[in-house]
Amino acid sequence: MTSRETRVLVQAPLPDVFHFLSSASNVPLFAPGIEEAHLLGGEDRLQGAWLGLRTRSGQELRAQITHYHEDEGWTVVDERNTVSQIQVEPAKGGTLVTATLSGSWGADDEKRIFAEWERKLADLKIRL
Repeated sequence: MTSRETRVLVQAPLPDVFHFLSSASNVPLFAPGIEEAHLLGGEDRLQGAWLGLRTRSGQELRAQITHYHEDEGWTVVDERNTVSQIQVEPAKGGTLVTATLSGSWGADDEKRIFAEWERKLADLKIRL
């Protein structure tokens, strides 16, 4: 399994950033290859909730929020055992977002996935 961590400073208050990032419907805005996400079971922003994901290729996946702490962080694991972890903390000038993505991919896919993920995270500065 390969992991990568990236950090982005977002010039917005921490509660606003965390609320945006922890909404199931916003997952496609920072998850590589995910075109659609919705709540399947449980409550949005609660540990144990299930998400339905649709990939760019049309594949349907399930994922679960395995860790959630309000205004701190959350972790989502999909059925391919891809793990996405987001943590937020106050920082001078806004909110520091630390994101970790872990999974098992072929070398070419890995390069593409991490490039898309880092681009989407950088775009958060514009969205928030």
